[in-house]
Amino acid sequence: MEKFAVGKRFPFEKYLTGQEITVAIPNEGFFDVLVSLHGLAKSEIKAFRTGEFQVSLFISKDIPFLIFDFKSGFTIDVSIDYEKIAVDATNWCDTPGNVVNLYLVDASTGILHVIRSVGVSFSQELKTACRKQAGRSGIEREIGLLLQRYSQETMIRDAVSTQVFLAK
Repeated sequence: MEKFAVGKRFPFEKYLTGQEITVAIPNEGFFDVLVSLHGLAKSEIKAFRTGEFQVSLFISKDIPFLIFDFKSGFTIDVSIDYEKIAVDATNWCDTPGNVVNLYLVDASTGILHVIRSVGVSFSQELKTACRKQAGRSGIEREIGLLLQRYSQETMIRDAVSTQVFLAK
């Protein structure tokens, strides 16, 4: 089991490329979201740690996208590719897990600045879409095409579910 600690290096070294990334990392119950950015501003850290945000689930061609809209001015999105689920994907789709752990990391240093955990109400809709991807190839390519087609604003507007998390 990996140990996550604010102020320490993010434990999954393979994601510490020095580049800015946002990636979903499936775990036994649901998934984590790593946001790795250069030059983290105090306002971004505060918004990520305690600010209000909205998470929306957008699904197109059985590919779920989660859009995290931090009301302080930045938005991130992640997609889930069933074929890239490192754990047993069939069992993963059948678990009742719904907790998303958000990690904010400085891309230059790999230092973890914020951990925030939230429970989402739409985990089964997301997992159902993932299950429908089973056996399909080219999901990564399809994700790229969908990201060209839909803006984050469109995904939020056309979301199948949205949940608001108030400031702590």
